[in-house]
Amino acid sequence: MKEGLERGPERPSMNEQETLRFLEESGVKPFPDDWQPNQPVLYVLEEVMRRKRKKDGTPFPADQVASIARLEPADIVFTKQRAIREGRRGGAINNEGGPVDYYAIDPVTKKITLVDTANSKRDYFITKEHLFAAADELFPRSDRRVEP
Repeated sequence: MKEGLERGPERPSMNEQETLRFLEESGVKPFPDDWQPNQPVLYVLEEVMRRKRKKDGTPFPADQVASIARLEPADIVFTKQRAIREGRRGGAINNEGGPVDYYAIDPVTKKITLVDTANSKRDYFITKEHLFAAADELFPRSDRRVEP
């Protein structure tokens, strides 16, 4: 192994660009054109959204910073109006309290770890390039459910 790759138990998880490459290399399919409400999707988290737990705002340890979220959203809208008002581009995922599983991916070993689970009532502002079809063999729905 190359010197410097092993940084101890808190080696940072994959960042946004590394996660996008990992999904492509793993054969995960892009967001399906025939997507239906409540059908699971994967959302590669942008750097600004990855640092803290959503439920209490506490920071994740470096090796548990979520790289990707598995959601079962009520709606995904690719209109730009709301996103533009929020200073973003693309569209929005409307998650009405559905399950969200957050996974970290080790950049060296490629090990995928469930780091958090939530029932999230929020919008995620996204670009289509950050959405992928669910890949339950890599990112299964967690058995850990949070009471609403």
